Amino acid sequence: MVLVTTAVSTGLRGELTRWLLEVSPGVFVGTASARVRDQIWAFTCENIGSGRATLIFPQRNEQRLGIKTIGDAWEATDFDGMTLIRRPDLSDKEVTGKVTDRAKVREASGWSIAGRRRYYKSSIERRQRK
Repeated sequence: MVLVTTAVSTGLRGELTRWLLEVSPGVFVGTASARVRDQIWAFTCENIGSGRATLIFPQRNEQRLGIKTIGDAWEATDFDGMTLIRRPDLSDKEVTGKVTDRAKVREASGWSIAGRRRYYKSSIERRQRK
């Protein structure tokens, strides 16, 4: 099983290291029975706070894996027996609840941030050539 956590407390990370190996910050791997796995997931859900967690575990299905998520806008949905990840449309204000400053700038200018940087950089280069 693989448990990926983001923005969780060090206490939760420390508790997870009792059962799993932390191979990278916030990424835990290990083998556990279904009962222990469910208890680890329940413990994670209780102590997640404002963080996020994704659990990937072996399961008897076509994909041979199961996915559980908590605290994330992306969610695992069942589609004809296959688990797919559903991402929300970020342009929808109902999903995020607010419009970010970058989105406001992008809407006002009509250019992406990278496009504006390229344009600005090329205009400076043109001035230097003259």
